[in-house]
Amino acid sequence: MYKVEENERFQNGLTEWKNDTHALSRFSYFDRNGGRSYLVRKKNIVSIAGIIVGIDRSYAGQKEGIKKKEQFCRLTIKVSRFSENFDEVPVIVAKKLIVHTPLRKSSYVKIDGKVHTGTYTKDGQKHKNVYVQAEDLKLLTKMAYDEIEDKNRVLLSGRICQLPRLRETNSGRRITDLMLVIGRGYSKKSFDYIPCIAWGSNASAASHLIEGDSIILVGRFQSRKYRKKIDFYEQEKTAYEVSILDYEMNDEKNNCKKYTKDETKKGDD
Repeated sequence: MYKVEENERFQNGLTEWKNDTHALSRFSYFDRNGGRSYLVRKKNIVSIAGIIVGIDRSYAGQKEGIKKKEQFCRLTIKVSRFSENFDEVPVIVAKKLIVHTPLRKSSYVKIDGKVHTGTYTKDGQKHKNVYVQAEDLKLLTKMAYDEIEDKNRVLLSGRICQLPRLRETNSGRRITDLMLVIGRGYSKKSFDYIPCIAWGSNASAASHLIEGDSIILVGRFQSRKYRKKIDFYEQEKTAYEVSILDYEMNDEKNNCKKYTKDETKKGDD
């Protein structure tokens, strides 16, 4: 009974959180609804709504860090920002979830899931894969899609596993790169190493975090284009990361495992 009531309080807070687009601090909802401890245990929540712009039904997940012997479909979802820009979010969905769902390009969808990471080898080099693992997918009408104010929200609870790096962009903006490690729950040896980026005042504060610090954050899943010189030629690449809107320290010691340095150096599962 307690778990049911706690889950209901958490869902009430989550609903308010998804609907709020202006509050500077998004964590008060969970405090008020008594669901913070549940959030810390949940660790990894993603909710996005967008338009399908790519479908790969023959996706072989093993080459990008997905080792389960299960059939998957890879979607690319175009998710609008509050500005005129957008993010293209890679989503991996089990085919059994969409066996009766007629997915096609230009369909509006809402996806709930988790941020996962993995590694794969290509041309003798290791590459990192960051994506959304869908746990629920729903087709939307254009009207239902338009009613969703915030179409890209991420909640994470984990520990810093690398020293943050403060830097300036070419436009002079201060940003801090973070790496957050989060256990997957079903295995003590399975972790996600999620790249996050903080901006402005959050960047300055986050630059003082150290390895092992436990934080909870709210943000959005971001795709970012950049150019990299490879064999004397510049190539356009895409980075996937969580852009931090707000974060705070997590002092609930009993609800977050302390990862050792040896564990944080292991590769993604």
